[in-house]
Amino acid sequence: MDNKEVILLKKALERQKKARIQAEKILESKSHELYNTVHHLKQENSKLQHLLDEKTSELDGAFINIIDPYVVMDLKFNVINMNNSAKDFLGYDHTKEEINLAKMVHKDYVDYTVKSFNFLIEVGTLKNYRAKIILRDTSEKHVQINANMIYDPTGKPIAAQGIIRDISQETEIKHLLAEQKKQQDIIVENSPLGIVLSVDGKIIKANPSFSKLVGYSEKELKKLKVSDISATDTSKATQDLLDKMNTGKLDNFTITKQYIRKNGTILHAKTNVSAVKNFKGR
Repeated sequence: MDNKEVILLKKALERQKKARIQAEKILESKSHELYNTVHHLKQENSKLQHLLDEKTSELDGAFINIIDPYVVMDLKFNVINMNNSAKDFLGYDHTKEEINLAKMVHKDYVDYTVKSFNFLIEVGTLKNYRAKIILRDTSEKHVQINANMIYDPTGKPIAAQGIIRDISQETEIKHLLAEQKKQQDIIVENSPLGIVLSVDGKIIKANPSFSKLVGYSEKELKKLKVSDISATDTSKATQDLLDKMNTGKLDNFTITKQYIRKNGTILHAKTNVSAVKNFKGR
């Protein structure tokens, strides 16, 4: 190998060495840049995670301190966490004993509860679930629960949380009203007096005694207005009194009216009219 070839090889080796050094510098620069980027992302991720934990803690604190009973349970109805309101209402403390909410559900609501819980798992939320539960002191309460699922980072359901509202008094009032209405219906249906309920002159309900007096069935009467079965010579006087009632000047009045029976004959009847008002007094 002559000197010329040696010189060419040396130059080629030198170029390769310079290229390698340049490549190493670029690689070092990129590696450093990548390290900084990763480190920055780790810092930001740590900040985000810390912020998330902080907000989660704040959220947990908010729920723990709300007035209404708040409970977190696993998928087997075992209590994981509960606030002081829940402890006071249910009579149990999850920090002192194991609590299974399913065991507190009244037997009449077990099937409904299972269906509702399956719906909660499938949909993720459950609104206005109503049931009867038995508290530690053996008293029974009607409750309404709004709940939602809690998921792990992969989206797998791991627990459920819900807010409990005591609706026992509300339920009792509804039952009393229903019972009163039932009793009133019995009285109206069996009264020897003809009784009619009308709204804006249209007949809404008529008892059997009134149907018998005028010769129309209740179904037929519901298609009519009171004026349709009233004689013209008394309808104006009645309307004047009704106008006073609608303006609040009268709560009730008595008038002798003439009704037209289905067969065309006239029925003379003493009629007592009373206003039925809504909660606004109208």
